[in-house]
Amino acid sequence: MKILEYTSTKLTIQQNDPDRRWIIGMIFILIGLVAIAGPEQLTTFKCDRLNMNQGSCELVHYSLITSDVKTFSLENIQEAKLETNSNSQEQASRLILVTKTEKIPIISEYGSNFENQKNAMQQINYFLSTSTQASLEIVEDSRIFSYFFGSLFIIAGLIGSGLMNQQCTCNFDKTVGAVTLTRKGFLWKRSQKRTTSEILGLQVETNKKQSDKKKYRLTLVLTSGQKLNLGQQYDLSRSETQKLIDCITTFLNVGVTNMW
Repeated sequence: MKILEYTSTKLTIQQNDPDRRWIIGMIFILIGLVAIAGPEQLTTFKCDRLNMNQGSCELVHYSLITSDVKTFSLENIQEAKLETNSNSQEQASRLILVTKTEKIPIISEYGSNFENQKNAMQQINYFLSTSTQASLEIVEDSRIFSYFFGSLFIIAGLIGSGLMNQQCTCNFDKTVGAVTLTRKGFLWKRSQKRTTSEILGLQVETNKKQSDKKKYRLTLVLTSGQKLNLGQQYDLSRSETQKLIDCITTFLNVGVTNMW
């Protein structure tokens, strides 16, 4: 908390709350960006047969910023099959191509959409065994899912960061006999106004940590019994607190209802 203005008629103090919870908002934003840009979101598998079992196939994995292309001859493919993940608690599988030399995942990640994968496997195996079928195309598109949940995480992160990181400004003005307390976040702003005659005194509040690590905040006590916190967080050292006490009590000519 710092003093922005101190004259015979005006006193303005401001606190930027060092609320570390805004980091949670940034983590949400990062997760959202990874969901949108990171994993493969569109997979296409295309085969074109020239005659009998001669032809070529292309497997492409797309994400928002990259693409991975694999091409191989049709005669090199033996079959398509489902590979299960034995380490998963739920039944998870992925579709793979078995060639003469290796196994190639069509979908990199294991998933629970068993029926869709089974249907794709049957289409591929039917194409391999049916020499009269000239072409095959299979598309696995998860972009809507990725973009939707990625956007939700980003929006939640932005809102969370805006709500949790706030600025508190307290303006005492003797010319109009008023005190205005304004709290402002990234997406919002809220003000409270009271007359200086309503201020009964100043109260020092402390957190519950060890005495050598104590931090403080100041609260205005009103004649109605209501309290106005000059900042949400306990972030003032003892010396900073004392300096503000001296300024406010001298300016308003009020006392402190409690001390350390």
